[in-house]
Amino acid sequence: MNKLLAATLLMFSISCGASETTEKPMEHNDSTETAAVSKSIVAEQTDTPDANNKKQTEATELPQKKEEVKEITHCYLRAEGKNNEDTSIVRIITKGDEVTGNYVVSYEGSATSGTLEGTKKGNIITANWNYVYGQNFFSIPVAFKTKRRALFQKPTAVKDGKPFIPEEGDYDVEYIEVDCSKVKF
Repeated sequence: MNKLLAATLLMFSISCGASETTEKPMEHNDSTETAAVSKSIVAEQTDTPDANNKKQTEATELPQKKEEVKEITHCYLRAEGKNNEDTSIVRIITKGDEVTGNYVVSYEGSATSGTLEGTKKGNIITANWNYVYGQNFFSIPVAFKTKRRALFQKPTAVKDGKPFIPEEGDYDVEYIEVDCSKVKF
């Protein structure tokens, strides 16, 4: 009877203490918040008998919940021409090291609008600008560097009719950061 009582208490204590949650503060910056790290332990009964021919109970640890990466959006503008009538607008959306967004170039009254898809490593963004002009689809490689509240573009080069980002060259085309709600894409 004592063995049965002890086994029942052991099973009860395992099932009551099956889940444990701890709060773990993370380093705080603009894109992170305090995250709760959950660790669950589940009691499972196996069909493998022990030495006394009784079924065993094992504790199994479940995987920890991953922290969701925050999406960050910035918009940039470059204006040229006598009356700043020629503009380029870039919206960069980062989520971790993935980059998406929009790129619109307006020149002499004509605009070309497309999407950006690429990656970010440190403050360097490499992407493809995908757009349709006439009835043709284009995918042009672009490279940007973020610095303070500005974006700098390395000009794309063309060799044998194919655009590419040259190894040499500076990020010298400057865009200023603007409020995304103030620009149209």
